[in-house]
Amino acid sequence: MSAIKKRTTLYIAIGLAVSLAVVGIIAMSKGNSAPSSAELLSLGEKYLSELDYEQALVQFLKVIEIEPMNERAYLGAAEAYVGLGQTEEAVSILEQGLEVLPSSDALEEKLEEISQPDEPDRREESESEPVSELELTSDVSQELSNEPETSGARIIPLDEYPDWEAAYAEPLARYYQEAVSGDLGWIAWGANAPEDYTYAFCDIDGNGIAELVKSANGVYEVYTLVNDEPISIASGGYRSGTIDIEDSGVLSQWGSSGATTGGGELWTIAGDGGDKSLLYRIEYEYGVPGYGEGARHSITDSNGVVTELTDREYTEWAKSNLPSGTVINEVLNYKPITSVQMVAVPSNDEGLFSTMSKSERGALHLFFSNFSEVWMDEFDISNYNINSVVNFALMHDYRNNMGRFTSTGDGYLRISSQYVERNLALWLGISNIDHNAYTDSHHYYRGGNYYLMAADGAPARWSQVTAFSDNGDGTYTAKYDVYEGHYMPGNPYEDISDWNLNTEGGRLSVVKKGEPTNGNDVWNAAIYSHSCTAIVKQYSDNGRQTYQLLHLEIA
Repeated sequence: MSAIKKRTTLYIAIGLAVSLAVVGIIAMSKGNSAPSSAELLSLGEKYLSELDYEQALVQFLKVIEIEPMNERAYLGAAEAYVGLGQTEEAVSILEQGLEVLPSSDALEEKLEEISQPDEPDRREESESEPVSELELTSDVSQELSNEPETSGARIIPLDEYPDWEAAYAEPLARYYQEAVSGDLGWIAWGANAPEDYTYAFCDIDGNGIAELVKSANGVYEVYTLVNDEPISIASGGYRSGTIDIEDSGVLSQWGSSGATTGGGELWTIAGDGGDKSLLYRIEYEYGVPGYGEGARHSITDSNGVVTELTDREYTEWAKSNLPSGTVINEVLNYKPITSVQMVAVPSNDEGLFSTMSKSERGALHLFFSNFSEVWMDEFDISNYNINSVVNFALMHDYRNNMGRFTSTGDGYLRISSQYVERNLALWLGISNIDHNAYTDSHHYYRGGNYYLMAADGAPARWSQVTAFSDNGDGTYTAKYDVYEGHYMPGNPYEDISDWNLNTEGGRLSVVKKGEPTNGNDVWNAAIYSHSCTAIVKQYSDNGRQTYQLLHLEIA
């Protein structure tokens, strides 16, 4: 469904060839424009905090190329060179900066500091004075040392994916719809199409339960299972930094929160509960009195103890205390999100909606929302109206897969009849359709393509299943309510009690069956519209058990 109508979808066909252009690569940038100097500067400081001096240097040098009078870039590049042990290059870059910024005290001080590395620390006055509480003493170093308790990460091979895909069906379905609708455009730099959004499984904490890893040019969300329910334990994105997974079982995330501040966290997964167990929280800030042109590093350990360090102290501390595992982000077995079809089958033969897990209920809500969102007419597989079913197939892609359409320039959108055939076969079990029999008054078929008159503005619709029973013959009877409104619930795939606005509007009002409404409710609430009864059957598509609609009655 479209971003305004639904964020998740139930079925994702294996090998689905999708070539949609994702809109809005990041919130701060339109299209494929290069990062700004401010963004490169923040990225450089992120890498500097992670002690990734090579990458930090790359970013700072790019800033200097774009903005040759950027003082912070010269300071950052010098820090990176020092970290790489290239003192002469650090001196050279500072001298280069002073040529264009001759009155810069900061560059002069940094040059003096690097040129005379054996000078006493600026905060040391005499050996007889007590040690400042800000200095990193051996006691503090011992106190801050947290050895992660983990048995190490295990990369999940592809042949084990099917079981984990079923276990994580709900977040994978949501991920697919977000990718094809463009809602994730801000997450990663350079992710331009749904195929750029990938996922992998990795047993990060070595407890036998694989974690779901979502990635688009960098890991940005990790899920684990708690009591068989998928739980997000870490999320981020380009602006807040990607998540690193180490073979030791440690996760970390770094980013900048402004031009002079930033930091990150390191944690492990805490047992079977899925909680994060903090190792360290590290924050840096430039411009703090008493720290010169360097940054103040505030380190919080797992006991809540905070220690503040200078740049030099932090570098020494990090060498001894930060986990030394190898980042394995790039070697996981990634698959494009467009390659997986979700499963929505009740566990065993219970067939009672009240006994289903949250993810199974959500999958059913999604399945029937595919029909309510396009205002589908009543339907029976033994006697259906060709205009009605073709319109369903057309509108399904109009809501979910706009990249399959091409504008003709005269108010119509063209789509290949092959996509219509695919939708009819997948959702309704209809094959051998006579396209020439289609006679809708607004859309038409010609020469292997359908031409759709684009229009929108009608309220969005979502389904909420209230009952689901096993008929004992491979079919199931479902009862569900349809709600409509101009605002989308933040999580329409969840139970109605979890619906809320994904905006500043707070919780979404819900007007249920029998409750009074007024004319404005459709603009600020999800309103009960009508109820439906449907019969579906289990259906295997490329080895995956799903559903097909056999019968639909609208009350």
